[in-house]
Parts: sequence; C-alpha cells; structure tokens
Amino acid sequence: MSKFTPEELAAFTDKDSKKPEYRELYEGTDFITAYGKHTDGRILADGPELAIGAKKDGQQDWAIHGARQLHFLQTIGMQPHHRLVDLGCGTGRLAELAIPYLDNGNYTGVDISEQAIANCWDLVDRTELSDKTPTFRWSQDGMMGLQHDSKTDFVWAHSVFTHLPVEIVQQLLDEISALEFTAFCFTFKRLDTGYRRSGLKQFQYGIDTLAEMAGNAGLQAEFLEHWEWPAGQKTMKVTP
Repeated sequence: MSKFTPEELAAFTDKDSKKPEYRELYEGTDFITAYGKHTDGRILADGPELAIGAKKDGQQDWAIHGARQLHFLQTIGMQPHHRLVDLGCGTGRLAELAIPYLDNGNYTGVDISEQAIANCWDLVDRTELSDKTPTFRWSQDGMMGLQHDSKTDFVWAHSVFTHLPVEIVQQLLDEISALEFTAFCFTFKRLDTGYRRSGLKQFQYGIDTLAEMAGNAGLQAEFLEHWEWPAGQKTMKVTP
C-alpha cells in the first residue's frame, strides 16, 4: 500500500491526518478496511453517539438529527409500507426512529463498521424494536450486499459519500442501478466541479461529477438545492 506524499498530506485539512497512528492505518490497508477500523475505534473510545456526529456543545443533537433525516425521507415520499435501505446506518441514529415508523421488516441498515452494527442490534434490544424485525448487515467491502433481483423503495446514505473515494462511489451507484428502487438520496460535501480528497476519509464532489457518475450507471441525478444538513452537506436524489 503506497504512502501519502508530503504534498498530499499538506493538502489534507482534517485533524486525523496529522496523527501517525491514523496515517499508518490508511497507508497499511485498503480504504474500506481502514475506515471501518477507524470508526470502530471512535465508537469504543467516544461512545455510539459522539462517534457518529453528535456534538458535545449540543449543536448536532442525536435525536434532532435523526428526526431530520426521517422527515426528509417522508418529504420525498417514504411511507410505512415502503422498504428502506439505510446505507451507512452508523450506530442507529435514523434506525431508532425509522424502524417504528416503517411496517414490519421494512428497514435494513448497512455499515462498514462492525462495532456500529453491534450497537444497532443492542439499540434494537434496548428499545424493544425486535418485533419490527429490522435487518442490519456488516459490509466488509463497502457495498450493500443486496441481491440484484431484490426490491427496495428508498435507499438513503447520510454522510457516506463525504467519506468515500470516487471508485467506491461509482461501484455503489452501479450496484444500486441493478436494483428495483424508487429513489436513492445521499448527502455530500460540495466542490465547484470535479473531485477532491481533503483528508484521510474526507472527500468532496462537484454536482457535475456526481451527475456524470450516476449517468455512467444508467441513472438520473437531481440536485436538491433546498436541503442542507448541519455539517454543510448538500443533497442529491438519484432515480432509475
């Protein structure tokens, strides 16, 4: 695995790239494995809420942020009878609210962090949501792992493409294109045009670049300009 050049490191704006232990993690293994282990460590060190975006100053409250995600999905048409795939489900911020809202068996959460998936199962047990029979899947390669003939209605990826390199984003779009689905929506950090890696696990995309990548997968992309998230992410909607 090649090491980062001094020029690459100088261009990174994240704090983790300044720490040798994190650099060595990403330099020593493939990206998805490194990112999964990185997230596992954060969950064990900081707990399931602070590790997945909640702020100590209360500006990004766990429950409020999860409710905003559910409200967004309802706004674009998701109803209880629809099936949802929560790609990058983390430790269950959306799951805690979406599972009770959706009909039995209609929620699937996928994440590359084994510790995040374990926490989701713990959450289901603690909140007595097991009767709704949700599904959680640990993805070791970053893909959803769904059968190509399976049907889902909505796929949601919050703060996922902000942390994935371009080749994996394209693979996910290709995988989604093989499904029968209604809409795939995701958040991203916006660049004027093109694509840029700004940290060990930070990436930015231009609207034109994402639209082109969706087109490469035979999909249509629409920028939802009125939807912005607490960390400044923008929103894209992709349809068959």
